[in-house]
Amino acid sequence: MEIIGAIRHYLIPSAISAAVICGIWFLICHFISKKAILYEWSARFLLMTLVSAILILTDGYRVFTGDFTTMFMKPNLIPFVQTVEDIHQNAKGVIEQILYNLVLFLPFGFLLPLSFERIRWKWWKVVIITALTVAVVEILELFSGRYADIDDLFVNCIGALFGYCVCIEIRKFIVTVKGAKEHDEDMH
Repeated sequence: MEIIGAIRHYLIPSAISAAVICGIWFLICHFISKKAILYEWSARFLLMTLVSAILILTDGYRVFTGDFTTMFMKPNLIPFVQTVEDIHQNAKGVIEQILYNLVLFLPFGFLLPLSFERIRWKWWKVVIITALTVAVVEILELFSGRYADIDDLFVNCIGALFGYCVCIEIRKFIVTVKGAKEHDEDMH
């Protein structure tokens, strides 16, 4: 009985929210760029799926379902003070939380430049878009009874920056391999 209640309470509202967000996202993308490349659309879909998953993981969906039973916990607005205090009590837990936040937004930084190829992506643009996205997630956490933390913003941005760097390096590798292959074909 608990599983059915969990599905009804968590999964269904999250799936509906994700579908609505993805639908709106696809409409916006369609009107912005009428001539989209297939892999760009795939990257956009994956990016929206990732954002939806982040909302699910952070209980951000509660805002969309109207569940305001535990809202307005006091947020941490002073960078790294709480993290340093928590390290003395539970170093392993703090390290796991930092790694979780790094990994959570790594795909975001990887997919963002793939989703909008026409934009000349620089590292600072990825950081700004990530910071805005994380700020929205943290604000949603305030309304869903979770602990909003400024440290998450910094760590998520670093994770997205790592993802961006991986994307750039893979692109450089592909360009190098394509160039070598074309050079070999020209020689034959």
